[in-house]
Amino acid sequence: MPETQPTPLPELRHTAAHVLAYAVQDLFPEAKPTIGPAIENGFYYDFDRSEPFTPEDLERIEARMREIVASNYEMTGREVTRAEAVARFVAGHPELSGTLAIEGIARPPRADRAQIEAIAQKYLLAVTEAGKIYRHISAAKGAPQFITEVSMDETDQPQTPIELLVILAALSDEQIPLQTIAPKFTGRFNKGVDYAGNLQEFEEQFNDDLAVIAFAIRQYGFPPGLKLSVHSGSDKFSIYTPIRRAVRRFGAGLHVKTAGTTWLEEVIGLAEAGGSGLELAKEIYAGSLDHMENLCGPYATVLDIKRHRLPTASTVRNWNSEQFVNALRHDQKNRAYNPDLRQL
Repeated sequence: MPETQPTPLPELRHTAAHVLAYAVQDLFPEAKPTIGPAIENGFYYDFDRSEPFTPEDLERIEARMREIVASNYEMTGREVTRAEAVARFVAGHPELSGTLAIEGIARPPRADRAQIEAIAQKYLLAVTEAGKIYRHISAAKGAPQFITEVSMDETDQPQTPIELLVILAALSDEQIPLQTIAPKFTGRFNKGVDYAGNLQEFEEQFNDDLAVIAFAIRQYGFPPGLKLSVHSGSDKFSIYTPIRRAVRRFGAGLHVKTAGTTWLEEVIGLAEAGGSGLELAKEIYAGSLDHMENLCGPYATVLDIKRHRLPTASTVRNWNSEQFVNALRHDQKNRAYNPDLRQL
């Protein structure tokens, strides 16, 4: 930045956070830095250390920071190409190459340098953008004021254990204090209806993902409460038992993101009320049917609606409350239940 231009306050605060980290590591080499962003009213840095800092420690840290600032070290920055960023990432994470002994995974994952480079090419740019978004929100709201989740659940294919670990390593480099992460799972997670897929494969993948997260918490210093997040997780009754087994096995937490099912219950309530409530429910269905392509387009990966199985608007117009509710409510024992209508 030209010397004639004042340095923006967020950049000064970001630099001050790095000076703080420098000072702490000079004085307390055992303290492991985790994250240190600029925030709305200043900056901070979190450290992983067995003993808390004392008031005397803080005085020493401040004094060392003043010494560092007075030394007037040259600070430079430059943009790097995507290829350079990938090369730096791979060089900085030799632990990702080779056979990884991750406790809880029956077949230890293995990857060579070329495979790690390919994974980094696929995900590193997105992680960098996630870091920018996190720092923007953190500067505006303050880091403790929101929960940080990163999701990649709408990709074409599930992430392998190695891919998930590479993503976590990159998120660690971005100093994002991740609290939940939502990978893509095998099978279909269609909105508002039960899971469709191989339950054994799902349980194996869910177990492997939990093992990778536990490994990443130890390896990269993520918060110990880091959880797997299951998007479109409501109404997935068939996977709840495998999930329970897995989280108990690892002593892990879980985040389930619902998929509009509260709204569906409200529509059911309208239909059950009869009268004007039932008429409004019918209008909602007719409008959804008329605009089906536009409404469903953005959610193609989480919807599987067969149009020929949807009743016409004129048919639904003649339904009573019981018929409407039986078609919409998720009761797989009810022969009138229509999962296509429920998704729409």
